[in-house]
Amino acid sequence: MEPVRFSRRAEDAVLLAPAALELLTILSFASALELGWHAATVAVLLLRRRWPLLVLVAVLPVAFGGYLLLAPMVALYQVARDVPGPRLVAGGAVALFAAGLMPWWPAAGEPWSYEDGLFGVLSAAMLSAGPVALGRLVRVRAELSARLAELARAQRREQRLLAERAVTEERARLAREMHDVVSHQVSLIAVQAGALQVTTGEPESRERAGTIRELGVATLEELRHLVGVLRTARECPGLAEVPALVAASGLDVRLDRSAAGPCWPEAVEQAAYRTVQEALTNIRKYAADASVEVSLGRLGDALTVVVRNAPPGSPATTPAPGPGLPVGGGHGLRGLRERAELLGGRFEAGPTPEGGFLVRAVLPPPAGAHRAEPDDDAGPDGDADPVAAVPG
Repeated sequence: MEPVRFSRRAEDAVLLAPAALELLTILSFASALELGWHAATVAVLLLRRRWPLLVLVAVLPVAFGGYLLLAPMVALYQVARDVPGPRLVAGGAVALFAAGLMPWWPAAGEPWSYEDGLFGVLSAAMLSAGPVALGRLVRVRAELSARLAELARAQRREQRLLAERAVTEERARLAREMHDVVSHQVSLIAVQAGALQVTTGEPESRERAGTIRELGVATLEELRHLVGVLRTARECPGLAEVPALVAASGLDVRLDRSAAGPCWPEAVEQAAYRTVQEALTNIRKYAADASVEVSLGRLGDALTVVVRNAPPGSPATTPAPGPGLPVGGGHGLRGLRERAELLGGRFEAGPTPEGGFLVRAVLPPPAGAHRAEPDDDAGPDGDADPVAAVPG
């Protein structure tokens, strides 16, 4: 059950309204000066949160007459609630106790009995003990609520760490399975294709065996990269790794990242890196001798990624699909488009008038804390659409 919480205005109304109404009990015999003094005493209670001890000292004199007691009780309650030192709280309680005893103090010439004295002590004790007990109760309750909230935050952090640990262990298991099973099978395919290429006498079969071997070797490289990603804590590299990606592509690439800015959200950097990686992968496959321009810029609050390649030097650089060769299914560019749309951006790809190919993505930062996680099939696989123009 959620605890009931009062606003400051509601609390002022609950505490100060009875203290103000208590002024009506002295209208019949108090002078105008006394009424003004007591009214100012009630008004001073508005400052009790800021200076609780000073307000208690200021309102305490009205309790010595025995007519107005609610204002000092409210001030003592605030001291017990806000002041951490128990000695100060005890001092305020003793002061109000002494003030509460004054009306019961025997005067000269007046009869006084033991019962009157005992009743006065009990009244003064309740007058001071009640506000202290209530104030301390509210203070302890607030501290307990803060402790419970901290425990809840710690529990959520622990659950998040356990979930991250489970994800890390699952990633490591997947990496082992891919390394032990998939890599072994693909290695056998590449070895068998190499043996067939050497032993066969038919030129067409030798060419196809060589292609299969090259595809197997390329798949092994991509598997090694994927296993490395699974074994690291970071899911995907960002803009800082783009120069290394360009340098390792083996292409004639001119990189311009001067307008990209120093820092972007992780999801945006991941999408930008994957866009450049997919484009360079397909250019290497379909137009390896073409010059390439990679540009990382800014369009408003969005990061723009542009990869443009010139026409390939000759039709021989473009492998034509045939029997035994995989036909591109378009998953790479489609995955990049989905990744950009999940971020609220846009993606376009198509041939240029000069005969090359252009890939352009506009990636705005996510509106909230939610991170868009697109399908992993959007990565650089062998079924990606060509990013270079294919003649004919």
